[in-house]
Amino acid sequence: MRHIQLAILAAAVALAACAPLDPSVALPAEGIPATPPDTARDTATIAYHPGDVPEPEPAELDLAGAACQSIARYLNIRSVVGAQLSADGRTLIHRTSTTGLPQLWRTRLDAEHANAHPEQLTFGNRVQFASYSPRGDWIAYGTDRGGDERTQFFLLSPDGTRERELTPADGAFRNFGGWSPRGDRIAYSSTERDGRNFDIWI
Repeated sequence: MRHIQLAILAAAVALAACAPLDPSVALPAEGIPATPPDTARDTATIAYHPGDVPEPEPAELDLAGAACQSIARYLNIRSVVGAQLSADGRTLIHRTSTTGLPQLWRTRLDAEHANAHPEQLTFGNRVQFASYSPRGDWIAYGTDRGGDERTQFFLLSPDGTRERELTPADGAFRNFGGWSPRGDRIAYSSTERDGRNFDIWI
C-alpha cells in the first residue's frame, strides 16, 4: 500500500509542475459555510464549485522521456513486497501485482534454477501476507474478498501443489502473528468471538 501512496504523491507533484494553477480561475465566493459551534459535524454542508468535481477521462501513456508525464504511468508502477527466504536459503517468496491483484510468487535461487523465471503460486483473491514455517515445509498466507479486509488464512506447500484452509471465509477480521518455533502452530488475533473485539488465537 505504501508504494501505491508514494506513486500517487509523485504523480500529483509531477502534474502540479506540468499544469500550474490558472490565476484567472476564481474560487467560489460562498466558500465553505460557517457551522455554528453547537452543530454536529455530520449535519454541516459544503458548497462545491462545479470545477471542484473531477471528470473521468481516458488515461493515455506519454512517450518515455516526455517533459510532463501523465498520471497513468505512475499508477501502473509495479513492485515486489514481503520477500522472505526459505529455511534452506534456496527459494524466495514475494508478493507482486503483475497480474492485477497481489499474488504470491516464488523464485528459486539454487544453481540448477539460476536462470529460471519467478513462478506464481496463488491465483485467487489478493494475497495480504505470506510467511514460511520455521522448517520451510509450509507457507501460511492470507487473503480477503474484494478488498473487504476480512482475512482468511491458508496453508500452501512451497511448490504450490497442496493447499488447505486454516480459517473459514467469514466476517471476522484477522491479523497474522507468527509461527511457533516448531512450526506446528500459528498465533493470530481475531474478532471472530463477537465481531468487535480482538482476541489472541492459536
